[in-house]
Amino acid sequence: MVRLDQLTPSGKKRKRVGRGGSRGGTSGKGHKGQKARSGPKIKIQFEGGQMPLTRRLPKRGFTNARFKTTYEIVNLKTLQEAFDTGSTVDAQALYAKGLVRGGRPLIKVLGDGDLEKKLIVHANKFSKAAAERILQAGGEVHVTEGTQAEPVKAAPEKVAPKKVAPVKAEKAKATPKKTAPVKTAPAKATPAKAEEAAPKKAAKAKKAETKKAKPAKATPEKVAPEKVAPEMAEAKPEEPAKEEAPKQETPEKEAVGKEVSVEDTETSE
Repeated sequence: MVRLDQLTPSGKKRKRVGRGGSRGGTSGKGHKGQKARSGPKIKIQFEGGQMPLTRRLPKRGFTNARFKTTYEIVNLKTLQEAFDTGSTVDAQALYAKGLVRGGRPLIKVLGDGDLEKKLIVHANKFSKAAAERILQAGGEVHVTEGTQAEPVKAAPEKVAPKKVAPVKAEKAKATPKKTAPVKTAPAKATPAKAEEAAPKKAAKAKKAETKKAKPAKATPEKVAPEKVAPEMAEAKPEEPAKEEAPKQETPEKEAVGKEVSVEDTETSE
């Protein structure tokens, strides 16, 4: 009987690079250098810091490889082997049989081989020889546009939206609800309380009678001051004209006048 402690490991021991031991001091890493160190690997195009070859070579021209259309090729001999007479061949049927790849491919049928079965074939392209042989066998050829999974659909006609007159929403005025007042029945007075309230009522009645009996005091009538026009208020009374006193001639002026008269008489003579 085999026991667990007697089992030996099957297979070869994994080689641990750069660990030393029975395989030598370097253990497959070599002596020093960048490739003997740990860390990320060196890229393939790295050339030690000099200009790599991919950058030294000139780039000229233009290639349309990125934009080319690729077709899945199907020959007549594969259709002869995979399908029965009267069956329809399209992208879904070819994908189910494993004859084309997925991802909505474009299919092209070529005329390699012989076809003796009547098939209805839907594909994006047909070679001239393939189309003739399918028709000779009694089949049908249908050229489809776009991918088989998504047939080309006609663009829907644009319908102009109908113009609808805008409706002005009237704000509803909130009317407060009228609530009926709650009528409460008057509390019935007990005989003890009625006796206490009787003298109070009598005193109130006497006060009301005395107020009515007092004569009303006559208030003096207020006399409104007479309004004076602003022109009259501004006008001032005229002062009496002052009488001018008669001027008395001084003796000096009289003497001068006399001298003038003597001179006049002398000249006249």
